[in-house]
Amino acid sequence: MAAVRRQFPVVVAELRAALGESAKKRAYDGYGACPLTVAHGKVMLAEFRYGGEVVSSFPLDPRTSRRMYWPIKSQFFPALYWQVMLRGLDWHWPKPKPRPDLTE
Repeated sequence: MAAVRRQFPVVVAELRAALGESAKKRAYDGYGACPLTVAHGKVMLAEFRYGGEVVSSFPLDPRTSRRMYWPIKSQFFPALYWQVMLRGLDWHWPKPKPRPDLTE
């Protein structure tokens, strides 16, 4: 769902442009995320972009598994999915990376 929420605005902008509406040019920066359970109660929040660039929504190294991520995976992410993403609301963390190959 993390990748879909980043790709969706790009698709909408392209559809609007194809229909003749004015739409701001958008690009997908390759963002993807996956909460990986590595042991009971221990999770690694893997977040990345194109080229294997490691990014993080939190101020901690996403390559390290932590017990404190368990409630995020088991409680926060399901609520975010059902109450925010499926309702079409947006979540802007981490900020999309600017693409220099796009002209505004």
